Amino acid sequence: MSSVGEELSTLKDKISKIPNADVISCHPSLVQIKIRQTDHRQVNVCCQFPESYPSRPLLVELKSKTIADRMLEGMVKVFDQELLRISGQPQIVHLVRFVSEFLTNNPFVVCSEELNHVKHKLASEADTLKVKRKTGVILYKATQNSYFIDFRVALPDDYPNQHVRLDIKETNFPPELMTVITGHVMERLRRCVEPPLNKPTDPAFEPRPSLRVAVDYVVTECVRKYPLEKCSICELTALPHDPQVMSLHYHMILRRMCTCMHAIYPQLMRSVYVELTTSLGLALVMLTTRHVLSVTLLYNIMLAYHTCLPYLWIRVLHRAW
Repeated sequence: MSSVGEELSTLKDKISKIPNADVISCHPSLVQIKIRQTDHRQVNVCCQFPESYPSRPLLVELKSKTIADRMLEGMVKVFDQELLRISGQPQIVHLVRFVSEFLTNNPFVVCSEELNHVKHKLASEADTLKVKRKTGVILYKATQNSYFIDFRVALPDDYPNQHVRLDIKETNFPPELMTVITGHVMERLRRCVEPPLNKPTDPAFEPRPSLRVAVDYVVTECVRKYPLEKCSICELTALPHDPQVMSLHYHMILRRMCTCMHAIYPQLMRSVYVELTTSLGLALVMLTTRHVLSVTLLYNIMLAYHTCLPYLWIRVLHRAW
């Protein structure tokens, strides 16, 4: 019996001892083995025997509906190098074990494109980014001017069916603003994995990847934006240039900062409200470039922020979700 025939005769018994691996086809012209660790961390390993095998390594192709093609190409190069190292020995069982360990030790294979976006599109020279591939953790310190947010992102085993976990480690943004930022992050993560309550589920809801959503929001819409944010009416900077200088004046602005994250000075809100109630009644007023508010809603917002209820506006504007 040839070396190929001997290896195939015992292949199914050996593969059955490897967790999460199943033989799909076992033929001298093609061997297919499926490795499935989670719904998205799975791959089909296709092997062909070249001439003069095992002196020459197997011809390997990877197929997956959940892992990006670019990632699969990189994995094939890694596996080819490993097969060259064991030339002259039976290779299929060794390859399957190696692929299984690779998937276990590299949880980011299911979100390689999102990770590349974070590394090459979001991170700047002033930022600090560390990726712990074996544990599926990203340590990111995003900086803009004198402000920063240092946070940790952990990838769950069943990603993207479960959303990532984002924890703020350290920041010098005001606590009032961080309360709103944290609430927005949690809400965006929830929307990625939970269907909307007030909308029909046709087509059926499917979980969306949440890594890019969370990091994009914290870096682009918070760290990059808020140190430069100005009052929508008088164009004065909402946050002081020095984070250590936080006077009562700035605290008043932050207490009334809209949940949609437009900074509006409280005295301007009062003056606009008084003018409208005395002249235009319930006419509409454009307070920002994005939202048209009625006088009644404006009054409710003012009362809400005066009593420290920062989530009223997002509940009013986004009830459809």
